[in-house]
Amino acid sequence: MRYKTVKIMTLRVCESNPGQKRATVHHAGDVKEILTGFFTSVQDDQERLVILNLDNKNHVLGLNVVHVGGQNYSGVDLACVFRHVLVSGGEAFIVAHNHPGGDPNPSQEDKTTANILILGAKTVGLRLLDFIIIGDETGDMFSFCEQGLL
Repeated sequence: MRYKTVKIMTLRVCESNPGQKRATVHHAGDVKEILTGFFTSVQDDQERLVILNLDNKNHVLGLNVVHVGGQNYSGVDLACVFRHVLVSGGEAFIVAHNHPGGDPNPSQEDKTTANILILGAKTVGLRLLDFIIIGDETGDMFSFCEQGLL
């Protein structure tokens, strides 16, 4: 009898700043503080979709840029989003993206994307805590959670 060879792969996640106290997310204001710094550091005319990976106590495990789009579109690859959260050891996550035009109000596509993320997260046992849109460098933002849309 002939057996097939299977490669065994391992993955190890290492902290970049071991011993440093992790930020904790209690409400959208905490997320705004974390993300405003990021989005102002990349001021340009492209939408960026990022995720904050969180543990079961809402400590931030990391921030990942999942997609960089055009001036008015940033696609979402569900597998990529969930892979980042799961590999980080996360149990929850927050999705955020910017609207370079400055208006933080969600488009119909944003609303549809949030609903797809909610369903997908439940399927793989993760919690989507918020879907946030940052308007511009002034920090105007829209939180689906605060608006009762999650």
